Formats: sequence, C-alpha cells, structure tokens
Amino acid sequence: MRLCDCLENKGRVFPCSGVECHNFLCNEQSSNAPQSRLKGYMQSINFVLHVMSDHEVEPLTRSARCKGACLGEFLKERIQASPLKVCELRRIHELLYTCDDMWVCLLCGALLMAVYCRACWGDLMRAEGVIVECDRHGKLQFLEARAGRHKTTRSQKHRHQFLPMVAPCHGVDGRDWGSAWIKVRETMKLEWPPKGLIMPAPGLQGQATSRQLETQERAAWMRTLVGSPDDPAERRISSLSQKSPFLSYAAKRGIGIPERLQLGYHTSKFEMDMFYSSDGAAASLLVLEHLIRDIASGQFDPDDTRSGRIKPIEQPPKPAGDGAVIDIKDEPEVLEVSSAESGSESDSTSSEEERPPRVRHSPGFNLLLRPMVL
Repeated sequence: MRLCDCLENKGRVFPCSGVECHNFLCNEQSSNAPQSRLKGYMQSINFVLHVMSDHEVEPLTRSARCKGACLGEFLKERIQASPLKVCELRRIHELLYTCDDMWVCLLCGALLMAVYCRACWGDLMRAEGVIVECDRHGKLQFLEARAGRHKTTRSQKHRHQFLPMVAPCHGVDGRDWGSAWIKVRETMKLEWPPKGLIMPAPGLQGQATSRQLETQERAAWMRTLVGSPDDPAERRISSLSQKSPFLSYAAKRGIGIPERLQLGYHTSKFEMDMFYSSDGAAASLLVLEHLIRDIASGQFDPDDTRSGRIKPIEQPPKPAGDGAVIDIKDEPEVLEVSSAESGSESDSTSSEEERPPRVRHSPGFNLLLRPMVL
C-alpha cells in the first residue's frame, strides 16, 4: 500500500519499473525506515508474483539494486520495550488501593498479575483457569494462571501441559495486592476463567463485555496511568513492559542465567528436569520472592546506577555489656607422679619438686599410615 500510494502521487500505477522501485526504497531508507519494513516490501512483491501470478513484477524480485537497498547502509541500535520502574509499580499499587474508578482498579490488578507472573498480555488473557493459593492460616500467597496456548505448546516435552504462570501476592510495596484485586472483582461480579475473563473490555455503558482487553488498548491505558512528560524520548512503554521488569531486576541483582531463564519460562535447557518435577516453578519462585523482599526493604534499588543499586545493611547497635566478654579456656589436667623407687621421704619430696609436672592432654585421632601392598 505504501508503494502504491507513492506511485499514485506521481501519476503512476503498480506494477512499476525497477528504477521507480529502487528510488522508492532509497527514500524509505533515508527516512530511517526500519530494516524489517524494507524487507517487507520485497516480500510483498514476491507475494504478488507467486500468489497472484503477476509476472510483470518478476524483474523487481531479481533486481540486485532493489535487494541491496533493503539491506540498509547503517547499523541501528535495536529499541526494546522499556521495563517498568519500581516507582511506576508502586504507582500502580497505589491506584489499586485508592482509586475510586473500579475499572482503573481492575486494570491495575491485571497489570500487577502480568508483572509478577512475568507473562505476556496475550498469554495471560488466554488463561484456561486461575488458582487462588492460601497458606494454612488462610492468608493469600499466590495467584496462578494456567495457560493452555503459549509459545511452548508445540514442544514435545510440554505438549498437553498447561503453563503455570504464578504471581506472588505481596509486591514491592510490602502489601497484599492480590486480595485487593480479588475484592474489586467480587464487587464487579466478575468470574475467573473459564467462565469469565481476567480483564474484560469495558462497554459503552460501563459494563463488562465478553471481549478481552486487547494488547494495544492495554498499552495505551497503561501509558496514561504511569507515563510522565519527563520521560526521555527513547523510553518506550509497550506490550512487553509488564513482562520484562523482574527479568531485568534479576539481571541487575546478579541472579544466575538458569534462574532467569526459568523466570521467563524459557526451559529449553531444562526440559527433562521440568518434565519430571512435580512443581517446576518452586525454585524460581523462591528466587523471585527473595528479590521482591530485597526491593521492598530498600536493600536493592534496580532504578539506581550500577554503583548504587545495592544498599549497605545497617548493623543494629550492640546492647550494653557486650564488651565485657569472658573467655573460658580449658585448663590441662596435671597429674602428680610419685617416685617408684624406695628411698627416704626427703629424697622423694626433693626429686618430685625438681621433676617437671607431666601434662595429660585429651586424646586425639592419630592416622596410622601403612604402606600399600600391591
């Protein structure tokens, strides 16, 4: 469509000549078009040739100049989605607890669910069910969404298995966000999958529809909630901004690559272990909970510079009287040795005074070395 619009502005129609196609690709390249878009033009022309059987474009597919114009002259840095900062996570937490708009509270809970279970929005929306896990005292600890359609569905080891996406319910603010989100859902009379949706789209009258909130809608809504005019131009909040925060925090904390791979559900190197373990997410969840506690306590700040992320632990003051420590040592046992020979009492006493006392130490383990017989 871009090529056809460009030709139409010049009074031409598609298909075009090789010179016109090359000039179009050069103009796109000079306007900083991504390389994927440039390659997409050639793929579209190949589509017209092989699917629509338009052989007039065959010279374009063989043109070396057009193929070279799609490669790009300069290397460009890849722009990735920026992970959410800790202050932005706390902002979402605060909106969940205090906002008067129930739809905003519902979205904040769904965003926190996606952040803490490190899930893509599409995988979370396609969850087949949700498990609410409490401890023996009835306190909420985890929310688990079980996705049946995910990126490893076609893998032979994970075929016919649900992907357990588990989120700890105590966040970086130290409070229970899971219970607050469940209370919002109960107020709006929403059910968990498969009967309901994790995040339904709002209707014109403010009612919950049977359609799930799309990725583009969620990204625009999230930018409205956490976006700031002071953010740099290169910072980009997109659909992966809620999956990458704790993967980025774990890398900055120095957590090993195997744990980070499991946190992101990339288990290609651990398929056998995950296949035979009854709870494959247990180890990665322990690492995640420890990381959340470090952030909540202020010991680790991933938003700081490299030299200031790890905060020193303040030692508690010592109680009075700790300086006077009495060191008790084991005194050796001294044995009195009497003279075995007969003699006068005075001679025995004098010889005992001159003879040094014999000290008996506690028996030790002596290793008897013997030559090896071959």
